[in-house]
Amino acid sequence: MKLATNLRPSCRLLLVVFSGLFAGEATRVAAQTPAAPATPAVRLQGHQSAVNAGIFTPDGKHAITVGVDQTIRFWNPATGEETRTLAGHQGQAICLVASPDSRFVFTGGQDNVLRMWDVPRSEPLSRLAGHAGPVHDLLASPNGQWQASAGSDKSVRFWKTIDGELLFTAEGHAAEVLRLAVRNDSAMLASGDQAGFIRVWNPNDGTSQGSIGAHRGPVTGLAFHANNQQLVSVGEDGLMQVWQLPIMPTRLLESREAAVRAVAVTGDGQLVFTGGEGPAIHVNSIANGQPVRQLAGTRGAVTSLAIQPNNQIVAASTASGAIQFWNVADGADRGMLLGHDGEATRVAAHPDNARVVSSGVDGSVRVWRLPQPPVVIGGHTQPVLAVVTSPNGQVLATGSADKSVRLWNAAGGQAIRQLDGHAAPVRSVAFKPDSNEVASGDANGVVRLVNANDGSLAATLGAHAGAVTGIAYHPSQALLATAADDGALKLWQLPPVASKTVAGAGEAVRAVLLSSDANWGAAAGADGNVRLFDAKTGEVRQTLPPHIAAPAGAVSSLAIDASANWLAAGSDDGVIRLWPVDANGAIAADAVPRRLQGHAGPIRSLAFHPTESLIASAGEDGTVRMWRLAQPPATIAAGDAAISVTAAAASRS
Repeated sequence: MKLATNLRPSCRLLLVVFSGLFAGEATRVAAQTPAAPATPAVRLQGHQSAVNAGIFTPDGKHAITVGVDQTIRFWNPATGEETRTLAGHQGQAICLVASPDSRFVFTGGQDNVLRMWDVPRSEPLSRLAGHAGPVHDLLASPNGQWQASAGSDKSVRFWKTIDGELLFTAEGHAAEVLRLAVRNDSAMLASGDQAGFIRVWNPNDGTSQGSIGAHRGPVTGLAFHANNQQLVSVGEDGLMQVWQLPIMPTRLLESREAAVRAVAVTGDGQLVFTGGEGPAIHVNSIANGQPVRQLAGTRGAVTSLAIQPNNQIVAASTASGAIQFWNVADGADRGMLLGHDGEATRVAAHPDNARVVSSGVDGSVRVWRLPQPPVVIGGHTQPVLAVVTSPNGQVLATGSADKSVRLWNAAGGQAIRQLDGHAAPVRSVAFKPDSNEVASGDANGVVRLVNANDGSLAATLGAHAGAVTGIAYHPSQALLATAADDGALKLWQLPPVASKTVAGAGEAVRAVLLSSDANWGAAAGADGNVRLFDAKTGEVRQTLPPHIAAPAGAVSSLAIDASANWLAAGSDDGVIRLWPVDANGAIAADAVPRRLQGHAGPIRSLAFHPTESLIASAGEDGTVRMWRLAQPPATIAAGDAAISVTAAAASRS
């Protein structure tokens, strides 16, 4: 299987993955040198302005395009002749998809509706209303039972293929939904939005199966791997990321009217304590999320919580500077400590059950061996906002407004190492029960997991929309609890489902594809380079330099033929370049790319025919061109040259 994602962040287009490519690996044959360069020969008039999307029907009988001129046009793939024109959208037609049996075509438009068409009869069957804004993307399930649509109204809607009935609406995105992808077993659908978030849905009932803060900017492409265990995403932030499936959804234990600033879990994993701006500390059952009791009498907002290793005492630091104590078993008040000049930001219980560690805005970390005076540890350049003791009692970890986490010898206060990487003040710190890992959360909602022994980064989580104000590991080491100013308490499966950054181009990535054997891939973008990378490690194997300086040579589309002999790249200079690919997914160092020229502007989409030596291209000159590699191309659509054609794809046959 070859997955190709052609991206243009400014356009809302249908991401087309050929159904025929999901059938299995293509047989490799030796690359043939084409006899002669192809030359454009025919231009056929059709759309009156830009073409927004184009597909081949799965039976290969029709090429279908939709455009700004509000029409749906059918073409003969062999000759490029226009065979019929359909109209019905009140505004530009944006996207389309065909059912696997080629009987129906669904189109989405700027008029907020989907339309269902009978392909053999060219008749409109249904007007599918429901979206409250333009439809950005459509796809058909491989099993042919349903279609899905993505809208600017922040929803994903599922429709029955046979009659267009609305099955259900999936809601949860906080921004416009731009991209959709379906797993090849039809059992999972992914959606990406304008804010960079990806959500995964169960197509059987529309329930959420998890979400990922994937990109810093719009998600511009999604594709499932053939093994059904990975999801690939690309974004306007220039990154392609690979996500392991399934994603564990977070569980909301209890909502708070006020911001939650602290969280702690008992050593037996039975109870979770949370505190914040409210007048009391809440105690909940981990098993069912139900409230157990409240601990009243806090002197100001609770800034952190800690539980003794023997599970007898819970301690809270407060905005008033007081450190307060309660019995875990019955919530009885056990008194308080005073000593910090200003807010006490964090408190931690020592494993010996006889000492308490606290930090404050006065820049100090205090180790209290009652009734002895505290040992003062200094080093941070700004206020200390978090402190915790390792379960083995050997190390203290502190987080500060100076954006660093520091590890200290618990016995004498000597510095061990400084952990950098946060881009905002560190508000919370926690040790894993085995003392080998430190979790820290910052004011931007980011959580970092770091090896406490060598300082190496284990994972980064975009955990919350507000400051992370509390972190706690479950005793099993399989769960991590986080609390934040957004009022949410979340549980995370460990090890976390972390992304892997591969083939970072330094500039916006516009196109990506993966090989069916999952061994290699190609990515290209604004810098004009095409990079071949190892799909398992992300290491760049080979870089094909541009033949014209960026941005004129920026690559916006990639494709590979069904036999895996040719890699094609479409650029902003209007040229298609083809390289021969060997059996190992490599291109000879002295290979000279074949050039196909004819477009009068940037090329925005490429697609190889599955069975013939045919490649289709779409460009900003308003044309869709079909190139037979040994013959001149056929131009199947032409319109206003000032408005772009932005998508093309080939049918299975």
